[in-house]
Amino acid sequence: MGDLFIRNFCKKCPFHNQKNLNLGESQIKTPVLMERGKNESKSLIVFKYPGIHESVNGKIMVNIFKRGGNIADRIFNSWKRVDKSKEDYDITFFIKCYKGENVKNVPKKVVEFCSKIFRKELLLKEYDKIFIFGKEFYIDIIKIIEEENLNHLNIVYKDNILAIQKEELDGIW
Repeated sequence: MGDLFIRNFCKKCPFHNQKNLNLGESQIKTPVLMERGKNESKSLIVFKYPGIHESVNGKIMVNIFKRGGNIADRIFNSWKRVDKSKEDYDITFFIKCYKGENVKNVPKKVVEFCSKIFRKELLLKEYDKIFIFGKEFYIDIIKIIEEENLNHLNIVYKDNILAIQKEELDGIW
């Protein structure tokens, strides 16, 4: 599945070129696509959607080093403690574009578009384990897993990474 296919497919999406935002297009990249680990990972991490920092940088898990830490900061620190790194995982977002701070619910049409792309990403290779972070699209992800008959997957689900203790986070990898 090439980037060109995804970018052409996404042109029909309501979030294409961030039509949902009032920010200049030069600031936001769309969409933020899957990053493949370099260590032949059999694990896939799925976040709900990119934040503003991921969208601006066009990368997954941008560490902004804010006080108290963001999700990326917590995960990177956990990986250090358990001798893992970003290269050990394939990582994606279920929704590929930044939804904006003022958008309370992602439109159904966006979910439909991104579901198709996520399904293709999920089938790129045979995963053993899938980490689902964020409850907003958990049901959609599980439905795709069931429809594709991927019941062998070991699913690790955490609805809020920032709310769990670091020992628990360290234990999931």
